[in-house]
Amino acid sequence: MRIHKSFGSVLAILLMVAAFGCESTSSKKKKKEYLPASRGVFGQILLVMDSASMKGPIGDALDEVFLSPYAVLPQSEPKFKILRITPEDFTASLLFQANVVRVYSSDNRSKSADLTKQAMPKSILSKLSSTDPSDYMAVAKDVYARGQEVMFLYGNTQEELAGKIMMHADVIQQHFNEREKKRIRTDIYSSKESKELGKHIQDKFGVKLRIPFAYKKADEGQQFIWFRNPGQKIDKSFFLTETPFVSESQLEPDSIIAFRDRVCKEYVLGNDDPDSYMLTQTILKPETRTVDFNGKYAVEIRGLWRLNEIAMGGPYVGYAIVDEAQQKLFYLEGFAYRPGGNKRELIRELEAILWTFQTSDELPKQSAAK
Repeated sequence: MRIHKSFGSVLAILLMVAAFGCESTSSKKKKKEYLPASRGVFGQILLVMDSASMKGPIGDALDEVFLSPYAVLPQSEPKFKILRITPEDFTASLLFQANVVRVYSSDNRSKSADLTKQAMPKSILSKLSSTDPSDYMAVAKDVYARGQEVMFLYGNTQEELAGKIMMHADVIQQHFNEREKKRIRTDIYSSKESKELGKHIQDKFGVKLRIPFAYKKADEGQQFIWFRNPGQKIDKSFFLTETPFVSESQLEPDSIIAFRDRVCKEYVLGNDDPDSYMLTQTILKPETRTVDFNGKYAVEIRGLWRLNEIAMGGPYVGYAIVDEAQQKLFYLEGFAYRPGGNKRELIRELEAILWTFQTSDELPKQSAAK
């Protein structure tokens, strides 16, 4: 099986973050200790730019990047929530927002633009006249608060910068999506993690998956386990299952969906009706793509689920990954139920959990052994 590794976008981000590494590690640590903690709900970005740019091509480009629809949800939701303010209003508690984007173009002579330029690190100022299409962004950490990231987007003209933003829209989206998943993991695992259930998974399947304390085991079979965090208005679940890996055709989208539906029919049953079970909603066709899953080739699938006999349904995200050492195909999925409410951040939380999965060859040999 071919393993595709595409680290270009991630490497570009890391290099841009490294541009701010001139300050010594000790001085950075000391400065960080005195900063207030960052704040802001998950999936929210504070956009700092002058009002004229907001209404121009740069504003249009940023709307396209951040407000385009999140993939496969029952009701349309944007990828991120945006708060817009001018540089003059970027004061007080707004300085402590976790995710900040600041925008500057050299042809903007406004007072607002001057304020943004004054806030730029020296390492960026030297690049403002660059004509390199890949030179448009830099990320600074812990600028005004601990755990904060400030992304600077810059260019010679507004039209040029708007073009660069659109050209690298997927990089910007990926950066904030990965950052939000990391923030979510910090939040849900910092309170408490179920080490016992994590060990059970490792003993049973020979793989690793971190289980947040809020999720309890809902059901278990010979090659299946389901965890659930139920509530009165929100119900979040994820499950893990395995099957022998015998052919690459098992990674075809139709094969994954068929395998998913067989597993769900047997194990993922409705609460009130013993004859009800989960299946794939076919009104909206699931979307699939190949992804680099922590260095592993994986197939991601996003779709909608429903119960066969009860009016219940919602979104799901799943990953099919081959454990070559064990010659097994693992399928892990998170699904959510929240009637009438937004579901984007529920799916993002489930993604954050699923991405803690590690195959047997990623674990220490003594830990991987069943």
